[in-house]
Amino acid sequence: MKRSRLPALGALLVLGGALTPSASSAAPWSYTLGAGFASPYALTSNDYSDAFGATWTAAGAAMHPINTRLSLRLSAGWTRHDRNAALALIPEDPPPQLEQRVSIVPLGAGVRWNVAAEPARGPFLDLAPVLVYSRWYEHFRQVGQDLNGNVIRRDETAARSKLGAGVELGFAVNVAKTRTVHPEFSVHYLAATGPDGSAIPSLEGRPVHGVQQLSVVVSAAWTK
Repeated sequence: MKRSRLPALGALLVLGGALTPSASSAAPWSYTLGAGFASPYALTSNDYSDAFGATWTAAGAAMHPINTRLSLRLSAGWTRHDRNAALALIPEDPPPQLEQRVSIVPLGAGVRWNVAAEPARGPFLDLAPVLVYSRWYEHFRQVGQDLNGNVIRRDETAARSKLGAGVELGFAVNVAKTRTVHPEFSVHYLAATGPDGSAIPSLEGRPVHGVQQLSVVVSAAWTK
C-alpha cells in the first residue's frame, strides 16, 4: 500500500512544523481509553472475495498541547477478528474444523487539531503516521475417514505476521466542561499494509489485502 506513505509523510511534516520552542512543557496531558466496533476485515484478490465480520476494538491515546489549536497525540489500539470458517468437503463425523484469527495493533504518533479552539469540547481532527503490527493465525484439524474407509488425520497450524507502515485519520468530539472524566466519541480510519510473505495455506496462494479499518469508539477522557 504505497499510497499510504504520502499522507504519513504529510503528518510528519505537520508535526515537525508545530513543535516550536513556544510549546509549554508545563501543560497538562490528556488521556482517552475506550472500546467500540471495527468494520469487517476484507480478504480479496482478482478472483476471490471473503471477509471477517465486524468485531470489537479497543483504543487509547495521550495528548499534550503544542499551542491553543494543536496537540501531540500518541495512540495505540487492538482489534482481533476470528471465525470458524465453513468448509466445503465430503461430510465426515466429526467434520473438519478451520479456525482463523487476525490481530491488528496500530501504534501512532501524530497530531490532534482543535477545529473550534475550544479545548474541552472540540470537535477534533486526528492525523498520524502509524506502525501496524498485524498477525494471521489459522488452525486446521481433520480427523475421520474418507469414502474408502481410509483414516485421515491432519492437524496443521500456520501463522503470518508483518510490521507495516500506514496512516490513521480521525474525528472526535466530547462534552467536557471540566477536567473530570467525561465521554469522547470518535471515528477513525486506518489504512496499512497487511500480513503477507509466504502464502497462507487455506487461501491457496491468494494474496491477503492490507488493513483498511473503520472504527467507532466511545472513550473515557480526562486531563491530568
